[in-house]
Amino acid sequence: SFPLPSTLQLLTAVDSCDVPGDAWAAQRPHNPIGRSPFFCAELWVGWFSHWGEPLRPHLASQDAATVAERIRLVLSVNKGTGSVSLYMAHGGTNFEWWAGANTADGMFSPTTTSYDYGAPLDESGRHGTDTAGGDKYVAVRAVLLARAAADTRSRGGGRLPSGITNAGGALATGNAGGEGSHPPGYGASPFPAGLGNARTPAPDLIPAEPPPPRRISA
Repeated sequence: SFPLPSTLQLLTAVDSCDVPGDAWAAQRPHNPIGRSPFFCAELWVGWFSHWGEPLRPHLASQDAATVAERIRLVLSVNKGTGSVSLYMAHGGTNFEWWAGANTADGMFSPTTTSYDYGAPLDESGRHGTDTAGGDKYVAVRAVLLARAAADTRSRGGGRLPSGITNAGGALATGNAGGEGSHPPGYGASPFPAGLGNARTPAPDLIPAEPPPPRRISA
């Protein structure tokens, strides 16, 4: 086994974060006092779909303005030291048999090949849109740039910092230190300037190509 440094400390994070203040309150008891920087490990910007379901059954409440406001609220927790990881920042594709499935009420529901997820960047790399045509890319980028500008002003000016990463579809930004500090390089936009165009609206329904969901018996 690989020996971990004696100074390494793993901290608990939370996901969903619909009410950021409540999420931080739930996170803090699991970390040492004074060492619980608020980190929303999964802020859901949309949802996935199963074969035979409406294409975006859960995205009506995940409109661009709502997603952007949730990000702003997460970053404002604890005097502006919150951190966030978007799930997903970039949609993707489930190749071959890697899509996975869920079960609910005894029903087997396979996930579609597309894992677009209603992300700020869609499966093909274009700007993601909500069901009303709102541009999630633009909305999220505006919040992050505003936050970066505010952080830069608080440090006395200078160039906008860089350092947001996009790994595994999760856009991470924020505070990696204690409960009230930002590391160098916090807060710039994750998106290359001018990338992509607003995508063509997708069909309302996904073709039910696989067999209908089957009931699992004991």
